[in-house]
This record gives sequence, structure tokens and C-alpha cells, in this order.
Amino acid sequence: MDKAHLSLVIVVCIFLCLLFVTTIILTVKKKTKCISGMISGILLSFALLLCIVSSSRGMLLFAPSTPPDETVYAFMNAWCAGNTDEAAGYLSVSGQLFDGTKMTEDYYANIFNNALTDSYSYSVSDGNIIDGRHAYITVSMNYLELNDMVTDIRTDVLDDLETLSDECSPSEIADDDDNFLPEVLERVYGDSVSDAVADAENYYKTTDITLDLLYKDGRWVISPSDELALCFKGGVSQIDNFSNNAKSTALEGLIFIPRHYTLPEETILVPAPIETAYGDILPEEVESLLPEYARLIDDRDLFFDPEAHFTDSYIHYYGDETIFVLTWKELYNNHSICCSEVFIADPSQFRRKLANDTYGSSVQKNASDLAIEANAVVAMNGDFYKFRAQGITVYNRELYRFNPATLDCCHINSSGDLVFTYKGELTSEEQTKEFIEDNDILFSLTFGPVLVDGGEMVTTNSYMIGEVNDTYSRSAIGQAGSCHYFLMTINYGYGTKGATIMESAQIMYEKGCENAYALDGGQTAEIVWRGVPYNFVDYGNERAVSDIIYFATAFPEEDR
Repeated sequence: MDKAHLSLVIVVCIFLCLLFVTTIILTVKKKTKCISGMISGILLSFALLLCIVSSSRGMLLFAPSTPPDETVYAFMNAWCAGNTDEAAGYLSVSGQLFDGTKMTEDYYANIFNNALTDSYSYSVSDGNIIDGRHAYITVSMNYLELNDMVTDIRTDVLDDLETLSDECSPSEIADDDDNFLPEVLERVYGDSVSDAVADAENYYKTTDITLDLLYKDGRWVISPSDELALCFKGGVSQIDNFSNNAKSTALEGLIFIPRHYTLPEETILVPAPIETAYGDILPEEVESLLPEYARLIDDRDLFFDPEAHFTDSYIHYYGDETIFVLTWKELYNNHSICCSEVFIADPSQFRRKLANDTYGSSVQKNASDLAIEANAVVAMNGDFYKFRAQGITVYNRELYRFNPATLDCCHINSSGDLVFTYKGELTSEEQTKEFIEDNDILFSLTFGPVLVDGGEMVTTNSYMIGEVNDTYSRSAIGQAGSCHYFLMTINYGYGTKGATIMESAQIMYEKGCENAYALDGGQTAEIVWRGVPYNFVDYGNERAVSDIIYFATAFPEEDR
């Protein structure tokens, strides 16, 4: 119900109350001649109330004053004209559609982006559906499919190099090892891109998209969708990444250009995991798996120990070009622990999801449900920020809660690093906002305490929450170097009874974490693998929570 309808409902309700009071007074005074008038007024008011409530659903009186297709035309016209800020005003979630479409410092990315912008056109189909406050309108969208250009650019590069080899002496185009000179490759590649863009119409594509519109606050708004986003982005996730990877493909075998994948900061539309990238392997076979992901591991020591006392027959893994994860269970110092070791190619793959994707939402969901919604490769419970009012809460770089006197805080910066502040360290909102800006903090988690800091185990004898000296199920996140993480829960099972905080800190330290932090424990402690709890959750049932942290693949579906 929008604000206008709500105001009318309130007015009618007040009028009804007055009528009831008047009716009672008149009845007491036996002025019965007025009773029939009062009843008529009450019935009329109820009818009016019904009309107002119904109209809030797009029915009866007070139906939407404008047809939904006007919003569609206004939105599409603004976008096709390049007025993305204006177009954003017609979306229910304005930021999600535009990530990765802005002009950049990459020369070729801007060339591709301009060609994409020039390609937009559309038509609105007949036979659209309006159902109460929802409308479904089909748009035929014409756009440039960027990926279709890459193969032709590659072919053109090879043809031009062959021509140069025939026309020029080797010293003009190659070095002493008979490799083409970088400046020659750059010139040939630039010419091939220009030729492809000049014939961009050969790569135009038309797709029918059904837009979902919602009547909200007296106007129609469009719900962003993956299909619409990919049309506006030419079928790619981000122009910068596409430009780099297109060049890598076109010059493959001639010069090495590492492929790059990132995820936009605020987007919730991350790629889904590749189902065939999951696998199970025996502990003694893990070492043979590692060379395939050497670029991600980068000669670093693993948390995984093939000699551990495993309580699961198999080690579970996920691997693609952007993320490698090992997940297992073991007995460690008479504690039943569940572990997940994560390597990611880019810090943007370390993410946090709030229930309803909105800070402060009253909605709570199981961690497994949030992980599925997020397309998480692996996920873990967060700090359950809605359960308490203490600590610092940063989300999407914004400070939402400042109450730092009693709890340690774990901040995650744009490099994906864990940055700690201890209870009482930050003393004002102004100082905290400066800290967020200076350290480029994306989001924060507040539970604690800090377990390991700078390679040293932190001793904690008392703490406001978490029952540090009692035995409970625990959860923690640790880090050892850039983009290398360790998730752990300690649970009941195999004759064990959870752990104290110091026992949890000892394990994280001995496993090799340079930094580690305790998250919400007890029934909340949970690692989610392939959409289901991997560890044994207390009482055998998940607890509905307000948030998770998770790791996502950045490997776009269009490159698979």
C-alpha cells in the first residue's frame, strides 16, 4: 500500500471511530431516529475503506493513474540516450543494473562501450499483462553481443601478422627470439578492434525480455533482472574485464596477458557456481589436484594437512579460474572441527549477504537459504547483527551502527583483508568514518573476540558475549596472506563437546592463520557447502539468522 492510500485508510478509520462513538451516545440518549443514519454512514465508510484497500492492489477505485508501459518507454528512452542516472530512477533497485557500464581508463573498454551504446534500440510488444500491482511487459531489445566479436578479432590479428611476416623483414617486427614485438602486437590488435567495431552491426542481437513492474508509492517501477542487465552490458559482466580478456584471447600464444575477473561491489547478481566444478577426492589425492589451481595458490602453504585425522571419507572441493576451495572434517586436539580453505583470484569474491539484501530488515532466514540466494560456492554464518545492538556495523561502505565500547570488530577492506579494531579503540562516529575511508572498508562483522592478530594468538579471559570460558560450538574466520582464507566451526560429535574461545584461538593459530576472528557460535555456527549445512548444527536444526559471509565465483557464465 502506498503512502496516499495509507493516509486515506487512516482518515476513514478515524471517521469510523467517530461514527461508532456518536452511535453509542445517541443510543444511550434514546435518539433512535438517528440510528439508521449512523448505520448507513458506517456501511458507506466500510465500502469506502474496501475500495481504498482494494485500490492499493491496483483494483476498483483509485487504480494506478498511469499505465505501466509509460514507465517502460521512459526507462528505455533514457537508457538508449545514455542518460543512465535518469534511467536508474525507474528501477526498484537502482544500482544493480549499471555496474560495469561506466566509462573507464581502459582505452579499448571505452571503444567497446561506445559501440555498445550506439547499438541500443527496442520495441514494446502487445498483449502485456497487468495483475493488480504487478505488470508484465515484453520488450524486444536490440544490442551488440560483445563476445561474438572476439573470435573475428583473433582471426584478423593472425591474418594481419601473417601479412606483416610476408611484407617485412624479421628485424622490423620480431625480437632475437623470433617473438613479435609488443608494439607490433599492440598496433595490429588496435586495428583489428577498430575493424570489428566499424562492422558492429554484424554482431547485433535481438532478445525478448519480460519486464516485471511493481506499483509502489504511487508509481510503476521496474525490477532489475539478469537478462536485462546482460543486454545493457552487451552480454558481458563488466566492460573492463571483457576488454582485458578479449585482448588475452586475441593475442593468446603471442604474448601472455592474464585474464581478469571481478565482481561489482554492490551487485547481488553474482554468477552461479559451475556444478561440474564441484568434486570429491580422497585425502591422499589432494596433492595431485593442486597444480591445476597453481595460479590461485601461488606456492603458498595450505591449511589442509593430508595427515590429519579426517572424519569424512572424502575431501570436497570446488575449482574454476577464479576460486579454489577445499572443505573437510577432522578431529583436532580432541575437537570435532569442520574446515573450508578458500583461495580467490580477486578480493571482490569475498562478500556479505544480509537477509532481504537490506540493512535492518526484520526478515531472518537459514544460512543455507541465504547461501543459495547468494550463489555462494561456500558460505558461513556472520555475526547475526540484528540480535544485538553492540559494536560497529559497516555495510556497502556506510556506517550503520556505532556502539564500539564492548566488542572487538573485524573489518573487511577492498583488498579482502581482515582489519581489526578492539573494544573502545574507536571513540566517535567521526573517527570511525575516517577509519572506514582511510582503510577502504567495505563491510564489518561484530562478534569476536579477535583470536589471532599479526601471527600472534590473542589471550581473552573475559568478553561481553560468547561465553568465552564455557564449552560451546564455535565459528571463526582466518586469513593467511592475500585472498587466502580459512573457515572453521567446532561442533559437538565424535565424543567431543565444542570448545572455549581460547581453545578456538589455539586451533586457528596452530593451523597457520595470520589473523583470525570469532563469529557467532552455538546453534548459529555453520558452514554451508553446496547449499546445505556441512557441519553438524546444534540440535540438528538451523537457526534463522540475519546475515552470512560467503565466497563466490567471478567466472562469468558467458565465458564458460
